[in-house]
Amino acid sequence: MMNIKYTIMAGCLLVMGLASCEMKNEILGKEDGSSEMGLLNLGVAVDAKNNDVQTKADANPGTPESIPSVSATGYIVEISNSTGVYKTLTYDPTNASVELPVDSYTMYAHKPGGPTETDPYYGGSTSFAVKKGEATDVTVTCKMENTKIQLVYSTEMQTSFTSWSITVKAGTRSKVLTYSGTEAFAQPSAFYWMLDEGVKEITVSFVGKNKDNKDIRESRVITKPASAESSDWLGGDALAITMKPGTYDPENPNGLQGIEISAEVTWNGLTDSVDVPVVDDGGDEPEGPVDPSDPSAIKVSIPLTTYTLPDDTDKKAEAIATITSESGLKSMKVVIEAGNSGFDSVISDPQLIEKGCDFSKGVEFVGATDSSPVMTLIKMIAPNLKAPAAGATSYQFPLGEFFQAVSIYQTTTSANGHVFKIRLEDNDGNVNDETVLSIIVK
Repeated sequence: MMNIKYTIMAGCLLVMGLASCEMKNEILGKEDGSSEMGLLNLGVAVDAKNNDVQTKADANPGTPESIPSVSATGYIVEISNSTGVYKTLTYDPTNASVELPVDSYTMYAHKPGGPTETDPYYGGSTSFAVKKGEATDVTVTCKMENTKIQLVYSTEMQTSFTSWSITVKAGTRSKVLTYSGTEAFAQPSAFYWMLDEGVKEITVSFVGKNKDNKDIRESRVITKPASAESSDWLGGDALAITMKPGTYDPENPNGLQGIEISAEVTWNGLTDSVDVPVVDDGGDEPEGPVDPSDPSAIKVSIPLTTYTLPDDTDKKAEAIATITSESGLKSMKVVIEAGNSGFDSVISDPQLIEKGCDFSKGVEFVGATDSSPVMTLIKMIAPNLKAPAAGATSYQFPLGEFFQAVSIYQTTTSANGHVFKIRLEDNDGNVNDETVLSIIVK
């Protein structure tokens, strides 16, 4: 942990030296002072075919989705070398040449903004080298990085059931789709999830009433087929789940016998959809409409979600995310994506990661003690930040406390700056992972 302290102190001492070096580079017209330059002609393409799953079910769900044509204009391109992000730019196919020093690079291009549940999120990376006096042509193809899930109702669903509630769950994510019988019958929209690592099962729970006013309660577990490269559900997987009524038996007191669920999936590099295993859930039948995770049960308010320094330095005291939860906080995990290599060296210290404090994956704050690895670091970079107690119904996350620490490392090289993603869970199982805050240093 002493290494972190010395790193921060060294950062302060280096500021004046760095400033003089930067002035020299500005005079020379070179960002790194190198006289050996080459030209990068970059291209960005979007492969959107995995955003379309054509089902092979007998049901006629309506007009199938057509493979969308997605433009890469406006995508964010981050060019990195061995020291971190060297240059960030917005892709414009009409002006796609960049002069770079001779070096080896990695280029990551992605859709602007963060992932949402309503849209696919595309990103891709490639490596290349720039040679002195030569032009290098490099194209990166962006593919879907989240998992698409599409429910498809057969036409018999409306004629066999008066209402239903379907819960889809994968890891910490869940979503409920309902039909009350009073609204127009329509196919549900696809949704997109950035799933946690290691999710191997997607559970579909159905609770409905048939035309005989009998309850139908069933649950299925969907796993990846054996032919898939990974048994985990990953970004780029596109899953189509078809729902249709089971067999109708007029002699059975319950009439309609259950629900039939089938599924197909495609993934990156796969052209045709593949049937996937769908088995009965070994647990108890759903007792009622399975309660969804309600993000609105945990409320977060903050004056701004993005602060730019030094312009917003005087807003430090008000840069506070106020979190409220009636049932009390069970978990608050914070992911930090450093906006430059200097701050990244602090939050990615190997000693921290060895002790389970990995901000790239999310660090738990609820119940953290003053002597814990995360709070030992926080004391140095955000001294007035306190960890929330387990069951707290209100908590304030002081983003402004990070202003001084991130300013030590000067200009952010990532277009989004230093990004703080806060994932909250309350004691009722509600999850709110929609809070994304950022600090940009000019």
